[in-house]
Amino acid sequence: MRRITLFISLISLSLGCSDGEEMGGAYSSIASLWHYVGQGTVLITDDIYVCGSVVANDAYGELSSAIVVADASGGVMIELDMEGISDHYPLYSVVQVSCSGLWLGSVGPKLILGAEPTEKYVVDRMPAQMALNRVVPLAKNNDTPTIRHRTIAELEYRDVLSCVELEGLSLVESEHGLIWIDMDTLTNRPIPTLRHFAQGADTLRVVTNAECHYATESISLSPLTIVGVLDWLDNDIALRVSGHQIRASY
Repeated sequence: MRRITLFISLISLSLGCSDGEEMGGAYSSIASLWHYVGQGTVLITDDIYVCGSVVANDAYGELSSAIVVADASGGVMIELDMEGISDHYPLYSVVQVSCSGLWLGSVGPKLILGAEPTEKYVVDRMPAQMALNRVVPLAKNNDTPTIRHRTIAELEYRDVLSCVELEGLSLVESEHGLIWIDMDTLTNRPIPTLRHFAQGADTLRVVTNAECHYATESISLSPLTIVGVLDWLDNDIALRVSGHQIRASY
């Protein structure tokens, strides 16, 4: 994948969350949260909220103990310690997040919200009651979530944690015949796995959680269209499938 100079957009863009005033505070775009991030994790004390669509959750085991919320300006991962996350926050539902009192950190271009960090973590997971008080589903609306249609060559760091759709992805020849997950040679347990997909001369890593429900499915050798969120692993972009949205391109 070609390297692109790191750029984080700080432009405030509204998703149009008409119910937002009920929680109080001032609206902030997700990209504007970068104003708070310095050299480490920070406690947000300003009375602000962000609003966006849930573009990734744990429904298919694709994400563990977290959701990703995105608006037109970007995305943020929210760490949660609760059961049935996808029941509370279904894919593409709209939520409002009260940020005051939450901790915000980053890993490269990846924003993460949660509870006060301990040990080595950027932030900790929010306990269930805290999450339910701070991450509130809004009344159902008919807005289409922001999905960025990209080629591999067009992917930028500012797309990290946004929902993207890529067409015509072909599994690289060296990985033909593989399933989505590898097994640990010592424990014989599934492990998080990277597969590599090509689009012309460009390649993209696709990461799959060990807990993914379709981990043992064969990967089609036909060109695929995949919808997911861009994650940040080992200092580079990797696509994480969202909602098992994998289909034939042609």
